[in-house]
Amino acid sequence: MDSMTRRHRPLAGTYFTATTVTGSAGAGSLWQTGHVLAKRLYTQAGLLFGPAKVTTMFAWVEGYDRRHGVLIDRQGTGLWLGRPQLNGNIGIVNWSDELPNGLIFYPYSYLLVFNYGGGNNHFNVQGDGYLVDAVVYAAKVDYAVAANLNIWASFLYADRLSKGYGWGYIRPDGEGNVTYQRQGTFANPSPAIPDSNLGWELGAGVVWELLDGLILSSRVAYWQPGGWFKYACVSKTNAGWNAPTSGNNWGIATNRTIDPVMGLEMVLGFEF
Repeated sequence: MDSMTRRHRPLAGTYFTATTVTGSAGAGSLWQTGHVLAKRLYTQAGLLFGPAKVTTMFAWVEGYDRRHGVLIDRQGTGLWLGRPQLNGNIGIVNWSDELPNGLIFYPYSYLLVFNYGGGNNHFNVQGDGYLVDAVVYAAKVDYAVAANLNIWASFLYADRLSKGYGWGYIRPDGEGNVTYQRQGTFANPSPAIPDSNLGWELGAGVVWELLDGLILSSRVAYWQPGGWFKYACVSKTNAGWNAPTSGNNWGIATNRTIDPVMGLEMVLGFEF
């Protein structure tokens, strides 16, 4: 998908409530043309062995281009709804991604993608996560125990594609929610996250047709977050986690370990 946004500075010299709009020195004009070339690759292949089926999947979803702490005017993701920011500190525009792909990854990832939005805050309007800025390798094995009973197991491994995020990108907002924000300014940006590993996820499930049209689907998932999150997430072991600066490593602690995340889903549905 190729998208270009052209902007015209208001003749009155104002933008919303701001009387002047200037970016950080050296960061370029907030009114420059924004160009998005969203490239995505997905391929899947499978083999049947009697009652068993083996499926492999590869996906490549382009991400963000961050230079000196600023999202530049050329991006690999996000479409149309961008507009200039008033501070110029965390990027030139607020991109809104219009190409969710959650259904592609749902058979392989219940936690990293569906529940955690890929770790970079990508959710559709229903609140279901999808994946942006990652390369993914996955496999799934299905086995038909009976005509009405299928069991399966899956594995997924993912890496972040871009260096579009800085240290301390993910942090609590003080109200029990998570906020995603690139820290720093053009003059003093947080360093790019050096580790690309998003981790691996194991899944297993059962699809059981109890009666004609009455189907019970259940799954368990185990996700071990990778090293990318050690740099992206602030840590309360760092005394400056709530006021990240270059002097306190932007609130992170890279020597910590991150516990795995586990999930369970059970759905009873009726088809007719």
